[in-house]
This record gives sequence, C-alpha cells and structure tokens, in this order.
Amino acid sequence: MVKLVSSTKNGLVNRCLNDNPVRIDYEITDYCRSFQPIIDLMIEWGKRHRE
Repeated sequence: MVKLVSSTKNGLVNRCLNDNPVRIDYEITDYCRSFQPIIDLMIEWGKRHRE
C-alpha cells in the first residue's frame, strides 16, 4: 500500500474510485509510460548479458 501511495504522489499512477462495486483501482500515467523505452533497453541489455 505504501508503494502505491508514494507512486501516486510521484505521478506514476492515478487512483481511481469505482462506485459499483465500490473499489479502488490504479492506472499508470502517461508520465510512467514515458519510461517504457528505457525499460525496453534495460530488458534487451539483460538478455544480451545473461550468463
């Protein structure tokens, strides 16, 4: 839960309240999506340097 709160404060996720049924969902923001190219590069680097 603490990670979701800090991720919300840092603009990585949005908190969404749904009425029926009552629940809280989280969705990633465009800001968070902007990290995707970096993550993809890290994945590729890991695949190339796997032992």
